[in-house]
Amino acid sequence: MDFSKTNSTWLWNSLDFQSVNQFAAFRQEVVFSPNASAKLYISCDTNYCVWLNGHFVSTGQYLAYPHNKFYDVLELSRHAKPGKNTLAILVYYQGIDTSCYKTGTPGLIYAIRHADSWISNQAAMTGEGSGYQCGEQQLITLQLGPTLAYDAGKETAWKTESLDSTWKPAVKLDFCDFLPKIIEKRPIQK
Repeated sequence: MDFSKTNSTWLWNSLDFQSVNQFAAFRQEVVFSPNASAKLYISCDTNYCVWLNGHFVSTGQYLAYPHNKFYDVLELSRHAKPGKNTLAILVYYQGIDTSCYKTGTPGLIYAIRHADSWISNQAAMTGEGSGYQCGEQQLITLQLGPTLAYDAGKETAWKTESLDSTWKPAVKLDFCDFLPKIIEKRPIQK
């Protein structure tokens, strides 16, 4: 799939490509027509979780080499409603080589196929509130990678509530030649 034909670009929450163990929260308000299908086409480095209107949709990026990414197609219609909908995506970037992950560039790309047209990720916002701690963590093993640190007291209602002033437009990485523009569909069903 050529995401450039959907007017979507690779995004991140900053230009920090060196830090390990990053969590980036993204949100976008989208408008859906009644009774129209909606599917999310998504890829990232390293993993993602998706919610629509506060309802969990799916997780699980297909692991690949940095130059050879795969995308997933997620059905959104089950949780979609006519009018304004809130798409929330949490992306985890590991940033350290392990036995099942090769370090790439942090990034997220997605587009929504709604009715017969595309909704791009150009209006995506990014901010804090997931409760996950970014930065270096203790390694479980060299094969398994770092542990994750989570503080439920720092989790906010970022998936559903109004965004505060700390949320900013996501950083577009369309200048990054090392992020693929054409991405293959996941070779194995979830």
